[in-house]
Amino acid sequence: MNVGPWRLVPEIGRLMLFQRVGALETNEARREVKLAGVWDGPNQLAGLFNFIEMSQLGGALSISSGDRRKVLFFRGGDFLGARSNAVEDRLGEFLVRTKLITVEQRDACIADVKRGSPLGNVLVSRGVMKTNEVFDALRNQAIQIFASTLRFASGSYYIVAPLDISAVPAMLHLDTQTVLLESLRRLDEEAHEPEPDPEPEFDPSEFEEHNLTRAQPVAQSDLPIDGPTVIIDTYNEALRSLLTAVDSETRTMLVGEICGFIDDASLLFEDIFDGVGVSDAGELDRETIMNNLASSKNPDAVDQLQTGLSEMLFFLLFAAGDAVEDRVQNALRQNVAITLRKLPQHSSKE
Repeated sequence: MNVGPWRLVPEIGRLMLFQRVGALETNEARREVKLAGVWDGPNQLAGLFNFIEMSQLGGALSISSGDRRKVLFFRGGDFLGARSNAVEDRLGEFLVRTKLITVEQRDACIADVKRGSPLGNVLVSRGVMKTNEVFDALRNQAIQIFASTLRFASGSYYIVAPLDISAVPAMLHLDTQTVLLESLRRLDEEAHEPEPDPEPEFDPSEFEEHNLTRAQPVAQSDLPIDGPTVIIDTYNEALRSLLTAVDSETRTMLVGEICGFIDDASLLFEDIFDGVGVSDAGELDRETIMNNLASSKNPDAVDQLQTGLSEMLFFLLFAAGDAVEDRVQNALRQNVAITLRKLPQHSSKE
C-alpha cells in the first residue's frame, strides 16, 4: 500500500489524479505526471503522438475514454509497447483472432499463465509457437492497441515519467511516426468503406508490408563505399557484446535463435541471409552477406540488410529478456545508432 501524503493534481476534465508529496528513495516515488490533458475531436491524439516523438519524450502514456483504458510506453520518442484493459486486446484473443493459434491451444495454456508464466513463454515452451513468432505477435498486438486509440472521439490522457521498464510487456522500439502514419491510413480506409466495421479484423501482414520495425535505414546514396561492411561489423559487434553479457546457457540459446531467425527470414530478407553462417560468438559471416549483396538484383538490398539486422538485434534482445540488464541493452542500441548516424558524414568526406 502506498501510504503517505498525497496532493490532488489540478482537474483534467473528468479525470482526478493524485501525486505523492515528498521524495522517497525508490524510483517509483520519483515518477510524476509530466503532461496531462483532454481531447474532444479528431486528430488531437495524433498531434500528441507527433509531439512525443519530436520531443523524444519517454514514459507511460495512459489514455482513457469511458471505461476503456490503454497505456502506451515510449522512450526517447520511440514506441516500446502497449497494454489495454479491453478483452479483444489481450494477447490470447489477438492470437486466436489472427489465426496464429487455436482456441484450444490458448485454453490449454491458461493454467500455466495463472501460475505467473507469460502466455508467450508458455506457448514457446509447449512448442505451439517459436520465439520469433511470439515476438512478431507482440509487435503487431502493440500496433493494434496504438491504432485503436485513434478511434476514441474524446477522453483524457496523462504521461508518467520516468518510464518503469518492468511495466513494458516487450521492448519493441518501433518508429512512432511510421506506426502513426500507418494507423491513420487504416482509419482513412475504414471511413471510406460503405459499411465500416467498428472493430475490423486486424491483419498483421498490412503492417509488415509498410516496414514498421525501426527508424528508417541510412539511404544507400548517403553511404560510403565501405558502408555495408561497416554496417555488418557494427551489428556483429553488438551481437558479440550481447552474447558476452549472458551466461553460457543463454548464449547457446541465443546462437540458436540467430540461426532460427536466418532460417525463418521472410521473403524480404532471404536473399540477404541465404547461406550465412553464425559463429559461436554470435557473429554473422560477413563475406557471405557481402557476396549476397553483390549478386542481388534488388536495388534496395542494402536497405533490406539494415532492416534485417535491426530486426535480428531487437528480436534477440526480446529473446534474452531479463538475462540482459537494461543498461546493456541501452548501450548496444546506442552504439549501433551512433555508428549509423556517422555513416552519411563519412560519405560526405569521401
